[in-house]
Amino acid sequence: MSGGAYTVDTLGGRSRPDDPAGRQARAWLQRTLDRPPPGQWASNHHAEAQAYTNLVYIAVRAKADALAAATIEVTRLRKPAARKAMVATAAHPRDEARVPVPESHPLARLFADPNERDTPGDLLADVATQLDLTGSALLYHPLNAAGKPCRLWVIPVALTTYQPPSAAYPNGGWRVNWASSGVPLGWGFGASAVLPAEHTVWVRYRHPLQRWDGYSPTAAGARQIDVQTGLDVSRKAGLEGGFTPDAIVTLNGAGEKEVRRVQGHMDAKYTGPTGSRVMVAEAEDVKVARTGTPPREMDYAGTYEQSVRAVGALYGVSATIAGLTEADYPQTWDQLETV
Repeated sequence: MSGGAYTVDTLGGRSRPDDPAGRQARAWLQRTLDRPPPGQWASNHHAEAQAYTNLVYIAVRAKADALAAATIEVTRLRKPAARKAMVATAAHPRDEARVPVPESHPLARLFADPNERDTPGDLLADVATQLDLTGSALLYHPLNAAGKPCRLWVIPVALTTYQPPSAAYPNGGWRVNWASSGVPLGWGFGASAVLPAEHTVWVRYRHPLQRWDGYSPTAAGARQIDVQTGLDVSRKAGLEGGFTPDAIVTLNGAGEKEVRRVQGHMDAKYTGPTGSRVMVAEAEDVKVARTGTPPREMDYAGTYEQSVRAVGALYGVSATIAGLTEADYPQTWDQLETV
């Protein structure tokens, strides 16, 4: 113990003199807990980014659009001597303890103009999208001559791999691989670039096991998303499959040629979303037996609504916010008076 400060050794018991490996392991653990170095992804973030379609797109985009309209305010702690003696009961203590910084403050200027292409709203929307899809958001902030962040970009996590600590990068970093991804982030400057860990800010939904990766709603709710996708595929197949999967036509005594002729007739007339749902047969020896559940008898309405709610809950978006149902607002003054 030095200067009254507790260490891992004083809290957990000193290592035995013959246990240098134990002391070294605990020191490594402490450094990792303080600042985990970049590590291997725990899930396929590229595949998670590909899930940005259908209902996932609707939910994630709704949240991103809401954040894009938000504003960023940089604040600092109020000096104790400048605090008010009395705080109103309606005020939040944190509001009283913090005050906005001047617009000339470097951090305020950075968030007001993060880079040459993005607005502050774009930055927030990109962070939210990356978090929802991959569980992690990587912000790159290069340093100016004074050693201060001068720009801020959101890097797609799916395009990065970890760079282990080395002599060139003592804290590790993130390698952006734009050539192998098929996304033209750079032209003529090689196949990748390394962003040092000290030049990045890493935001994540905390993983239950790994400190060097996030845990996304897309990964946690993969089964619910698959169910919703399956419902869409089933509904589409029900429209396009028409008569074929629902019945078997038996022709007593017919040869192969006659069977093929009837099969072609059925395919031409009774399949597809606009095909007839009623078969009219003139021959007396034709028998029809239904083998499946017609689309009209499937509970698509109930199951689809449940699926929409489940997927929306993964991303913290209700059906109303996602625009799937109308907001329950009063429509007339009489309704307003009763609310």
